[in-house]
Amino acid sequence: MGRYTRRLRKCCKNTSGCFVYNTPLPIAHVARFRGKANANQQTQFISPELRIELLQRQLAFETKVDPTAYTDIPSAVEHYSNLVPLENVAIQNQPQTTFKAFSCRDGGFYCLRRIHGYAVTHPGKQTFPAEQWKKLAHVNIVPLRELLINCRAFGDSSLVFVYDYYPLAVTLMSKHFEPKSATFYDAANGFRLSSTVHMPPPLGTAASENMLWSYLIQITAALRAIHTNGLACRAVDLNKIIVYGNKIMLSFCGIQDIVNQDQQAIQTLQFEDLNQLGNLMVALASGRSHGYRKDLLQGTMKTIMETYSIDFKAVVT
Repeated sequence: MGRYTRRLRKCCKNTSGCFVYNTPLPIAHVARFRGKANANQQTQFISPELRIELLQRQLAFETKVDPTAYTDIPSAVEHYSNLVPLENVAIQNQPQTTFKAFSCRDGGFYCLRRIHGYAVTHPGKQTFPAEQWKKLAHVNIVPLRELLINCRAFGDSSLVFVYDYYPLAVTLMSKHFEPKSATFYDAANGFRLSSTVHMPPPLGTAASENMLWSYLIQITAALRAIHTNGLACRAVDLNKIIVYGNKIMLSFCGIQDIVNQDQQAIQTLQFEDLNQLGNLMVALASGRSHGYRKDLLQGTMKTIMETYSIDFKAVVT
């Protein structure tokens, strides 16, 4: 008989068979992390704001278009169906349009960027940059998933770039500058993208310095990843950078590498990315979308010098 069993029987002779186990005393510092007695249900459940945001995103996924209202939109583009326009497709002579679509292959939703009337005559050579962009993965870059060449679904030979879809994402132009009548936005659809109609430069409210630093850090991280892989973004623009929650993402990357193939050195294109980044920060800091123009730059820089810290001014200048 084991020593433990003999000791247990000896103990049972002096007791009624009932044992009381004393739990250890609570740690003193735990109490200050507990919610107050009158705290609401947010201590145990998600906040109403987050719940509403998640519901709105789900509705954005499930939104479908009325076929009678958009007769020019095809029912399917290869294995993508349920196309929903993310721009005002009624505007004539647009070179590019954007759609949300459902993939029958994996059941996911994607953003389709259509280049009107662009025929690819040498698929291997012309589409090689797209293969490089597909391999690039970064948290601040909307990934390119697929490239559809010579697509006939729209009645012409279109080039379609397929990206991940981020519901209710908005561009920096829509977030920080006044929306104009030529800007199309449906809260249930997704992106808010400005149209290509020429309008006066919109004015907005200058962003706070903390927000600008957040933008700058995220965008530079994305550009560093792009440049390290021997690529250039060529889309550092208020209408191409989207805001998704607290995350900044470069979108529609790789389009210019195929549509506007030129013989410029990659170093030149990468330098242009940095130049566009500077123009972007000047526009956001001044509240003028075209504040970097030569005729406006003097007044813009005066505003920045009077408003922001020395460190931020050093970055911009």
